[in-house]
Amino acid sequence: MTLPPTVRFVMTPRWRDSETGEVGRDHPAMVCALVDAPGRVVGVQCIFLQDGGRRKYERLREDGSKAKAKLTFGVIVGSAFRIGPPSDHIVICEGPEDGLTLRQQLPDTTVWVACGTALMSRVSLPSSIHRVTLAGDNGSAGLAAVDQATAAYLDAGIAVNAIFPDDGFKDWNDQLRGVRG
Repeated sequence: MTLPPTVRFVMTPRWRDSETGEVGRDHPAMVCALVDAPGRVVGVQCIFLQDGGRRKYERLREDGSKAKAKLTFGVIVGSAFRIGPPSDHIVICEGPEDGLTLRQQLPDTTVWVACGTALMSRVSLPSSIHRVTLAGDNGSAGLAAVDQATAAYLDAGIAVNAIFPDDGFKDWNDQLRGVRG
């Protein structure tokens, strides 16, 4: 699969102290451009990686909680990580990993990523889009997000259908990798 122009791989500091200017050591990251309805880049989502880019960065904090593997900057609500140009039909999903997975499985389909389960209903669509397929995650949060997005897009006069991974898989990327959860 050829990566879209809206994604880049970089080495970037994991954190920066705004008071002192001190920065953490560099980590590999996938950076996804977030684009608004007119097509302007208005934000980015950074997904920190490990193991040569094969999986998301995982680290425990001193208190035992997991450190976030993703940081998002700029305008999130209404924007999307676009994997493909606008067309009359697009697929909307929750996260970049699932978006890239869906594009790999459906190479001729435009996939847009909301960058948050609760944001699936809030992607601002250009008037050229008349049909949306919502690719939800399994589980209560994914089902609720698809229900909310279905209502929002139907209210906007857009035809909607929904798809989910097979039973036993949390999301589309887990299904592709065969990771049951």
